Amino acid sequence: MHRSFHAITVQRRLSVSATGEDTSGVYGFINVFLRALQDWSPTHCAIAFDTSAPTFRHQSFEAYKAQREAAPLELRHQFQRVKQLMQVFGVPIFELDGYEADDIIGTICSQAEALDMDTLILTGDRDTFQLVSPRVRVDLASGIQDHKVYDEAELATRYAQRMLIENALSDAVRFFHMDALSSAVGMKVDFDMALLVIASSLYRLLAQRMRGYADAQARQIFRDLLDMPATVTISENEVNVEFHRRAHLPILLASDLFHQRVSIPWWNHRVLRLSTYMRPPKP
Repeated sequence: MHRSFHAITVQRRLSVSATGEDTSGVYGFINVFLRALQDWSPTHCAIAFDTSAPTFRHQSFEAYKAQREAAPLELRHQFQRVKQLMQVFGVPIFELDGYEADDIIGTICSQAEALDMDTLILTGDRDTFQLVSPRVRVDLASGIQDHKVYDEAELATRYAQRMLIENALSDAVRFFHMDALSSAVGMKVDFDMALLVIASSLYRLLAQRMRGYADAQARQIFRDLLDMPATVTISENEVNVEFHRRAHLPILLASDLFHQRVSIPWWNHRVLRLSTYMRPPKP
């Protein structure tokens, strides 16, 4: 419901002409529901809802989901409309004070598995991934038309890829010290991560042009290719960087960076030129 509502209202709101009642969430939900019936032809169907009563998790931890925004006013009444639609389709509705819809879905999956039945969970909530088993799959909706089915193999692939990405970012956080930077100047975490991704991506672009550094971490790229002594000369039209001799300088020379002239827009379009430093001959 939430995903369908927000996906539709980004473009425009749908409403009943006679009453003005917003039906964006209902429209999105019924489209996803009918698509699932057509794609999967289920023999059984059920739907679960949260209730307004606090759950046992709230009783154990007062701050549980305290940061989650409340559903928009325009959406709240639409849950009742969806329940009416489900009654028309003859779909059983499950809800229980003290428990979340996910708890109910998990219980139904467990009971179905005990009866040797396969279950498909139609949802937009990744929390249900923990229910995936040989007999349980999740059809995860990311919009009205966009969705992906996760079984055990697909779920393992998704999080194996995520682990590799997170490990790479973890190394970048330690190297770039973005966490220290954000605490010093009060940046938000999302902007902090944006800087991290930008910096890490720039290092990766550089590494791809250097022989033998395609898989190098940021720390090694900096140590071997960037942390080099150089003489910088600034004139009215040019910034000339003359690198001193170092062990890894041939790797830089083998790239095409020394043959390019790069204009610096934010510095009066001065041209950046890279060269090697030639010591004067000994007398």
